Amino acid sequence: ARVERTLPAGLAERAAACLTERARVAAILVDDRALAAADPVAYLDRLRGIPPLTPCLDAVVLAATPARADDASLRARALLWAAKSEVDHDRAAAAAATLAQARAVMPADDDGALALALVVEGGIAYDEHRFDAAGQALADAYYAGVASDDPAVYLSALGQLVILHTGEVRDPAAMQQWLRVAAAAVKRDQARAPVETAGVASALSAAAD
Repeated sequence: ARVERTLPAGLAERAAACLTERARVAAILVDDRALAAADPVAYLDRLRGIPPLTPCLDAVVLAATPARADDASLRARALLWAAKSEVDHDRAAAAAATLAQARAVMPADDDGALALALVVEGGIAYDEHRFDAAGQALADAYYAGVASDDPAVYLSALGQLVILHTGEVRDPAAMQQWLRVAAAAVKRDQARAPVETAGVASALSAAAD
C-alpha cells in the first residue's frame, strides 16, 4: 500500500490495524497452553477458528468496519472465533461455554463482535435442534454482516441458513429466498472471499442433493 499505492492512506492504516487485530486474536488462541495440555483435539479445533485475513485487504470492508484495538474487544473476538470453530466441529456445549465467556467481556458498541456472536448463537441453536431460534439468530447475523459488509460473517450465516431451510424448516417461500440470496452471493463474492464463498457453494450443493 505504501509503495504501490494500492490503498488510500487512511485505508492502509486501517488494513495494518486489522492485521494487527487478527494477529493478536490468533495469539490468544495459539497461546492457550492449558487447553493444549488438557484437550489437544479441542485445542486444534480452536486453531481452525483463527479468523481469515481477507477482510483486512478488502477496501470496502475496511471503509465500513474500522479495526478495534481495545483489549476487551480483542479478547471477545478471539473467544467468538474459537466458539465458531467449536460449533463447526460439533462441540455445541463447548461453544456455548465459550460464547458466554465472550459475551461477558464484549463491549456493547462492538457491532462486528455482536454479529459474529449471532453466528455462533445460531449454530448452537441448530445443533440443539432449536430451529426457529437458529433461523432468527442466523438471519440477524446475515443482515448485521451485510450492514458492515463483512463477508466472513454474512457468508457464514448464509451457508447455515441454506442448510437450515433446506433440511429442517419446511417453509418453501423462505427456502427459495435464501437459495436465491446464496446463489447471488456465490457469484458476487467468490473473488473477494473465496474460502467463505466455497462454504456457501457447499451448502447449495448439499441442498441440491
